Amino acid sequence: QDENLRLVSCRTPYACNLTEWLLQSNLTGSEYSQLKLGSCDHGASPTLHSGQECRLECSTGFAAQVGSDVFRVVDLTLSCEDGEFVRLPPATTWCSEDSWQLPPLIFLGCATAVTMAGGIGLEIRQHRFERSCARALASKLGTSKPKQS
Repeated sequence: QDENLRLVSCRTPYACNLTEWLLQSNLTGSEYSQLKLGSCDHGASPTLHSGQECRLECSTGFAAQVGSDVFRVVDLTLSCEDGEFVRLPPATTWCSEDSWQLPPLIFLGCATAVTMAGGIGLEIRQHRFERSCARALASKLGTSKPKQS
């Protein structure tokens, strides 16, 4: 395409048929495991205009999941450019209670384990410091070595 050619005319960008895509994708529905329309609920309007985007969502207490991967963050945005969707959620996206519950529980478990390990490390360090101070004090006073516990 030659960039030196003159522009003869312009046209309005085409809109995307949202209703058709929603029916074909089979991602949305009334079951808890299916995505909800979210900001894509345009009422009577079946289209998404060029340059617009909307976002699907899950019911409260559920999070989007692709296949069996509960940790992957799923982009639920639909974006339209000149009659074509340029951004869509993956075809195997569904809503899962595990995706909502497991990641924060695993994070809290890891944070608790690291905190406990740090606390144990501080206790060991403190105990060693106290023993070395007791030894130093005992040697200065000329008394016998304190008992090890």
